[in-house]
Amino acid sequence: SPAATTRLALAPLAALAGQPDARRWLLRSRFLPKTMEQFAAAVGKRDAQRLVAAIRALADVAGGGGDDGRREVLRAGGGELMQLILEVLASAGVAGHRINDDEDDDIDVILKLPGLAADAPKNSVFQTQLPVAALEALLLLRNLCFHTEAKAHVTANPRALDALVAAAGASDPGARAAAADALLALTHNGQRITTLLRKGRRPARLRRFASRASKAVAAGTSGRARADEHAAKCLDVLVREVLRIGDAGDDAFGHSPDSTLLDISEADARGIGREPSDGLAIGPAWVH
Repeated sequence: SPAATTRLALAPLAALAGQPDARRWLLRSRFLPKTMEQFAAAVGKRDAQRLVAAIRALADVAGGGGDDGRREVLRAGGGELMQLILEVLASAGVAGHRINDDEDDDIDVILKLPGLAADAPKNSVFQTQLPVAALEALLLLRNLCFHTEAKAHVTANPRALDALVAAAGASDPGARAAAADALLALTHNGQRITTLLRKGRRPARLRRFASRASKAVAAGTSGRARADEHAAKCLDVLVREVLRIGDAGDDAFGHSPDSTLLDISEADARGIGREPSDGLAIGPAWVH
């Protein structure tokens, strides 16, 4: 099928980002602009397979291509890339805006656009696993947030920040871990992001999600302990040490921001960032 052909064509090329010599050629080629065209077309046509292939390729370059890869993906995509990511997330219920924002809110009420997540039951609610396209989009956004230029894109579109805050409260451990990691990366030398996270309903939601993440670790029922633990650790540091909006006596992990924030390149060097067997985009193994 055309979608399968797209996936077969994009995946091996994106994998070249992990090789220094090949990376230089890949980033100078038309690969990223063409992949962006595929991304936009897939969103417009609601082509789930092509969508996942395009997002995964971009995430692979941003994850395996080091700082150069992340920079070039951001520059190739610009503001359109952020809009497309947000559109994919919104289609899975991970929206950057809410109508009823109360103590019981949760992004896991999936309001799925037809055809965008064919692997998920229609109109499913309280999913423990987000649609593949949404998880891939979160991984892409997480990878990009480790580059300093990502801060400008996020502050220019506050919906991106709200989508990450919402995803930090997801039932899916991988989504929660990716969002928590992205938020912590954005606040690293990002005073404006930190200021934005202290505004409106964001502090209350992050405190609630940090508490929920700690309870998930204690319960140990998800079967994905590494994802649960990393999300809880990142959210705990974000709330208490970075934003300083948590309870003074709540010290579940006792880590500083610098010891918690793990750069993708460092993770790869330590063998944490290898591609998992299920073929999801490059990122720390705990995301999957």
